[in-house]
Amino acid sequence: ISSEYIDVIKYINNNDFDGFIAFFTWLKKEPKIINKQPHQTLLTDLKNKYSIPFQQTNLLNLVEFKNEITMQLNIYGVEKESILNLSIMSRKNYKEDIIINDFEITDNIMTITIPKDKINAKEAGIYNCIIVYDGFKHLNIKYGYDKKVALKDKNAMFYPTING
Repeated sequence: ISSEYIDVIKYINNNDFDGFIAFFTWLKKEPKIINKQPHQTLLTDLKNKYSIPFQQTNLLNLVEFKNEITMQLNIYGVEKESILNLSIMSRKNYKEDIIINDFEITDNIMTITIPKDKINAKEAGIYNCIIVYDGFKHLNIKYGYDKKVALKDKNAMFYPTING
């Protein structure tokens, strides 16, 4: 069980369903404050009643070359040894996912190169770029602007969603 749900387990064990609902209401809808601790950074509410580990990835650089795209990401709150890959996940067909296992991490900056032919070989659609860590956990990459990429027979664009 992910460490962010430890409090939820306590609510369940104590039959505190109001606490259970309040936690998920805060998690999904309420504002969060970044609270730096000596060995961990947390997202909390204003009164520090709820907390979860702070983990985030931001795109720092997206560079297009002739045959590849290089992404550089700032990763925070995730141990680099636990990172498995970058998954470019199709929203319609998991068989169209692109998994990039080859990457470098230096000073919390992850550099990944994606061959354009891997993207060009996939069916047209919408794909999410996600860091996979700890075996199964997903970390969405926050991104602030549109970037068009030239492919052989498709148009491609990296763009932010409503949540970045």
